[in-house]
Amino acid sequence: MDKQYEIWAEKQDRARQNMERHRKMKGCLIEAAAQHPLVDGRRPNEEFQKRLDLAAWLYRTQTALGIETRIYVPGSLHMENGVADQLSLSRAGCEYLMEQGLPPEALFGEEMNKKYKGEKGVYNSSDECYVASRIFEDLGFGQLHCVCSSAQLMRKALSYIQFGCIPFMHAVSCEHMYHNYVDEVFQYIPILLADENGLQKDSKEAERLRRLRNPDLVQDNT
Repeated sequence: MDKQYEIWAEKQDRARQNMERHRKMKGCLIEAAAQHPLVDGRRPNEEFQKRLDLAAWLYRTQTALGIETRIYVPGSLHMENGVADQLSLSRAGCEYLMEQGLPPEALFGEEMNKKYKGEKGVYNSSDECYVASRIFEDLGFGQLHCVCSSAQLMRKALSYIQFGCIPFMHAVSCEHMYHNYVDEVFQYIPILLADENGLQKDSKEAERLRRLRNPDLVQDNT
């Protein structure tokens, strides 16, 4: 445990230094963490909608201050219990935000999934944070915000630290959340802390999640 603590404390220090550098830059990036499955395979469910609504509020708040702001909605085409959505989570989320009056040029979605994750797609929290952190770095934003489930908040924060960022974290709850606090503490966070690949590259857990959630991989195995 002491060794693991030292490793992560060092990662956090590097992330803090990186965020200090970004404070001199302009612009704000907001990641609205996606949630599957979609309603009727096309529309964000209640939990996803609440995150998108908060992201839209943050967008309007930041732009009112004169800060150029963008929202990244992550998520490739997902499957849940053998049923595939009709749209990717990114597309469904971006369409929802445009219906709320946000301009399409303010949104990042599928194009960023493909740019940074290619054919592997975006299928777990680590994927989401990796892509958001790359957008943040490559486009030189000054602020980074993450909107996610209250149960998922710590795992998302640790994932960002893995990739050199410490965002402003915003938690959104609803009556029936996909993630729960006990599983996060005793199952998912320990996996992330122990996975040297940060659920990227050749991570066995990341591959398991892709095979569970990516309908294309299921078709390839039939």
